Amino acid sequence: MQVQVQVQVQAQVQEQEQEQEQEQEQVQVQVQEQGQEQEQVQVQVKSASQVGALRRNLKSMQTVVAIYTGQGLADPLKKVFQELLPDIRLVNIIDDSLIGDVVRAGHIPEVVTRHLVQYYRHAEEIGADVILNTCSSVGDVADEAGGTFGTPIVRIDEWMAAKAVASYARIGVLATLPSTLEPTLRLIGRKADEAGRQVQLVNGLAEGAFDALISGKPEEHDRLLLETAMRVAKEADVLVLAQGSMVRMEKALEEATGKPVLSSPRSGVEHVKAILEAAKEDKSGS
Repeated sequence: MQVQVQVQVQAQVQEQEQEQEQEQEQVQVQVQEQGQEQEQVQVQVKSASQVGALRRNLKSMQTVVAIYTGQGLADPLKKVFQELLPDIRLVNIIDDSLIGDVVRAGHIPEVVTRHLVQYYRHAEEIGADVILNTCSSVGDVADEAGGTFGTPIVRIDEWMAAKAVASYARIGVLATLPSTLEPTLRLIGRKADEAGRQVQLVNGLAEGAFDALISGKPEEHDRLLLETAMRVAKEADVLVLAQGSMVRMEKALEEATGKPVLSSPRSGVEHVKAILEAAKEDKSGS
């Protein structure tokens, strides 16, 4: 009987100890759950504050809207923006139907002008501080629309043309499309008149190069462009690349011709940067 009593008592004691351990485990679990809930609340608060800070940063960032008529220049130009203006908000609007319409018509059709003006208006609605027109073929539209918008519209090739006129008397203009060559020649001529400079313009149309490029023959495109550059270099002090997408050939053309070569992507972004910096100074001064 004593043995049995002892067994029963031990069993009861063990049961009580197990119950106490279970209660302790439950308390620990509850404490852990409370701690997790607190951590979740802290994470939620932290996330909310980060989102708020991000929104405030976006509102304080200057915005540039770049409008493209084709795909080729977007990535190279993005790299230039990252180098020169890493802290701005860059928005790209790309409509690659536009350049096809211009090429087929041989000039800027009304429908292209209408679409570009719509994109300029959309850029203002986005909150653009500057609108960058990246296509030289439609630069005249940017000039005409500039006075009707409150937001500055920058022609990507404007500073390039001004630099060429300021430093050189004989300017060779390389292009693979007549629809790009003619507006660039007009722009350089206008910049020369504004500066009171006399310049000689040399036509550098690389016939067949554009067709080779869109046919998937980049080597043929490059060969035709290089041959044209070599011819034009004999009559020019500098070579101007009418199309921003030709920037990848800049160094090769310089080495082959021994003449300086100007392209528009970098100078176009520098133009944008100057306008943004001036706007910041005006804002801080007011």
